[in-house]
Amino acid sequence: MPNVVLKIDGTEWAGWQQIQVVRSLRQGADTFELALTDRWAAGARPRPIRADAACQVLLDGHVAITGYVFEVSPSYDAGSHSIKVSGLSKAADLIDSSLPGQQWSDRTLLQIAQELGKPFGINATAEAGADKKIARAVLEPGQTVFGFLEELSRAQGVRLVSKPNGGVAFVRAGAGNAAVALVLGENIKAASGRLSTEKRHSQYHALGQHAGSDLWNGTDAAHASAVEKDGRIRHRPLTLIADGNADGADCKTRCAWEKQRRCGESQTATYTVQGWTCGDGLWQPNTLVQIRDPFLGIDDRWLIAQVTYSIGPEGSQTELECTPKEAFDLKPGSGKKDKALIW
Repeated sequence: MPNVVLKIDGTEWAGWQQIQVVRSLRQGADTFELALTDRWAAGARPRPIRADAACQVLLDGHVAITGYVFEVSPSYDAGSHSIKVSGLSKAADLIDSSLPGQQWSDRTLLQIAQELGKPFGINATAEAGADKKIARAVLEPGQTVFGFLEELSRAQGVRLVSKPNGGVAFVRAGAGNAAVALVLGENIKAASGRLSTEKRHSQYHALGQHAGSDLWNGTDAAHASAVEKDGRIRHRPLTLIADGNADGADCKTRCAWEKQRRCGESQTATYTVQGWTCGDGLWQPNTLVQIRDPFLGIDDRWLIAQVTYSIGPEGSQTELECTPKEAFDLKPGSGKKDKALIW
């Protein structure tokens, strides 16, 4: 029997009949929604769960999300009463909150993130990168904290994601490997694929500006640019403005990120498997999984971009949204050049 626990102030609430827990590289905060319906019983009382309560969601004993209850929805009719509880990981506060403005000089991305996260009780770590000093970083008045950090992250080729413990981390795509392969005829219950060129372009041209110095000034300092081409797409150029104080290397990063992301995300495959665990832990986003699926034409290691844990008529199951690693690989030149489409 799948075991789902919502832990609040040391109290564990179990017995949930419907759950959906989503952890994703596509969104800054992970989400959960839990629900149950009971027949009316003598002395029945609603569960005393309040909105804004700090909480953890555990799946079969594994912590999936640490965050807050954002909404509680009780309801009843003549024969039963129900409650639905939904919430988000702690990173939601960084996404929703903005500040009057602030600036830093000669600080690393990790140092800036740790300073900004401290008032929210959010610890920032770096599993990759984020150690390059930034000459000048400016958080504009009204700009969200997460949006600002995400902007700086792209320039350094890393991504900011939520962690199950409630912290955030700077990562690169494919930080780990799934202990189990996805194999047609073995553990795949259902699958679907998608191929699209709608958002792809033949050329990505990034433009940026960088503050000059005593040794580097004039036109070269004021204007920077870089170009990446995709020879498989008809003439469809796209010009981008690089984030922040961008030099030529930053523009190259921006181009590479845009090309790789759009190429990778043009190919997705979604798999459903029984249960929530993979080896000794839960299925995790940002891990590489070997896929052997001749029906969809995939025999390769793809990145798990999103994981959705749920309970259905057949018990617990996990939906895995997979894509080529290039879709989330922000490091210039690290993607496979001109990789053929699978379909």
